[in-house]
Amino acid sequence: MEREEARRRRLRVYVVLAAFALIAVGLVAFRLRPNTRPVLSPPGAPLTVGVAEDASLVAAFNDPDTDRHTVLWQFGDGKTGEGTPIDVAWDQPGEYFVQVMVDDHRGGIARWDAPLSVNVLPVAPVPPRDKNLTAVSAYAEFGSSLRTTTVAADIAFDASSSGVWRWTPNGMGGGNWSTAPDTSRINRWLWDFGDGDTLDNATVDGAAAKHSYLRGGLYFVKLTVFIPDDVGTPGLDETSSASWGVTIRIRD
Repeated sequence: MEREEARRRRLRVYVVLAAFALIAVGLVAFRLRPNTRPVLSPPGAPLTVGVAEDASLVAAFNDPDTDRHTVLWQFGDGKTGEGTPIDVAWDQPGEYFVQVMVDDHRGGIARWDAPLSVNVLPVAPVPPRDKNLTAVSAYAEFGSSLRTTTVAADIAFDASSSGVWRWTPNGMGGGNWSTAPDTSRINRWLWDFGDGDTLDNATVDGAAAKHSYLRGGLYFVKLTVFIPDDVGTPGLDETSSASWGVTIRIRD
């Protein structure tokens, strides 16, 4: 009787071990099956938002293998995120590239061939204390000769469109701001090229800059301009500054 019970226990152990072996073989076969990488849909039309305005981004993709996926974002200003959909806002006006990557954890990775373009609109300054007087405040804007290029290529930046916000009274206790290019009003140009290099220029020549990159990736180029206290302009009581940013895409 004891021998029969021992035989049954051994049989149960063999059955359990066989089941585990089958499960292990199945898991290995599942992981080793041929893999098809995810396919991302195009990013869509350029997006226009205001500073600090939330935008909801979606990475639309399909994968016939139904793998587990990780969705990673680069928002063009050095910030990153994970998941889809995802909400994001930008704190500087400018022109951004947004890139997304889908990883199926089996060697399949999908990226947009061309990134999503985002235009973040500038915000007008608060009205001057005395709305019946003209006033100015700093305004920054620049463009680049290239937005997508290769390692070591020279990129020229032109900020001649920078200048001032100008307040024009309407004669009824109010008024409106408008922008005007006027580089002569700017007494400092501070460039940050996003790779650790900067350029600080206190002359009108600072409106032009040139830079190249040694590695691929997305780089956020930021310009901050300053105009000094100007007693000849009522309503401007201290140095004011404004910033603008542009994402540069460098291919490896």
